[in-house]
Amino acid sequence: MMLLFMLYIGWKTSFKHIFVGVLGLYLSQNIYAYIFGGSEQRAWALLLLVTSLFLCVYPFVGGLLSRIIKIGYTKFKNNS
Repeated sequence: MMLLFMLYIGWKTSFKHIFVGVLGLYLSQNIYAYIFGGSEQRAWALLLLVTSLFLCVYPFVGGLLSRIIKIGYTKFKNNS
C-alpha cells in the first residue's frame, strides 16, 4: 500500500512531496506502534526506528522512479 501511495504521489506531484510523503510514512509507522502498542512494542521502540527505515526504501524508490518516468513521458509527449 505504501508503494502504491508513493507511486501516485510521484506521478502527480514533485520530488519535494515524495520526500515529505516518505517522512510521513516513517513517522506514522513509529508513532502508531508506540502509542497503540503494548509495553513490549515500547521496549523495542529504538529498534523499530532503525528497522522501519527499510520499510520506507521501496516506497521512496518507487516514488522517485514514478516521477522520473512522468518527466520523461511529458518531455517525449511534448517533442512528438
